[in-house]
Amino acid sequence: MKHLLKIFILISLFSIYGCNKVKRACTNEIVATPSDQLISDEQLIQAKALLNSASIDYSNYRIYRFEKSFTNYYHIRCHQFVNGLQVFTNDIIFHFDENKNYSYRSGDSITSIALNAKSSLNATELKEIYLNKVIEDPHYERKLRSITKNCINLQFGYYDLNASKGDTTIKMVKAWKINPLNSDAPKMYVNDENSEIISYHNGIIE
Repeated sequence: MKHLLKIFILISLFSIYGCNKVKRACTNEIVATPSDQLISDEQLIQAKALLNSASIDYSNYRIYRFEKSFTNYYHIRCHQFVNGLQVFTNDIIFHFDENKNYSYRSGDSITSIALNAKSSLNATELKEIYLNKVIEDPHYERKLRSITKNCINLQFGYYDLNASKGDTTIKMVKAWKINPLNSDAPKMYVNDENSEIISYHNGIIE
């Protein structure tokens, strides 16, 4: 009986500890725009020059990587924005040949989404969903302290639920991307419409 009582006390203390961690963690809402600079000045100048030469309108694209392959092809990777929000699942890549002539595009251009840009979930709700999932993660001991000590990034945008299913039909929902400050993991996407976790990855491959 005493042994069971000790176990109960330990579980209760652990639950209180986890709850306090959830309450203490701060949040930082990220407002992303197509004009955010994610690559060097030199790379950005080169990328824009190539896009301009092909008369490609990149006003709703945010360039996040500029590459030159071993075949001397140039690849410009972009995030797409619709209604002022990032589309998390539908990046687009423009390819140019060794002579800097436009070759082709990878990915579908998303020009409109029949959803508004207003969120339903608030920061407190999102923080609880995220940290409660992290607490359940067997690897959380290495993550929780640093996450709650700093801040949690929240970014509102759109997510295609069919993106990873091999289904070409687009099924967009409003969603939140959540990850620790200065770290890409654990990363979670939450459906803004029903609070369900779309995906969660702790950065560990087993």
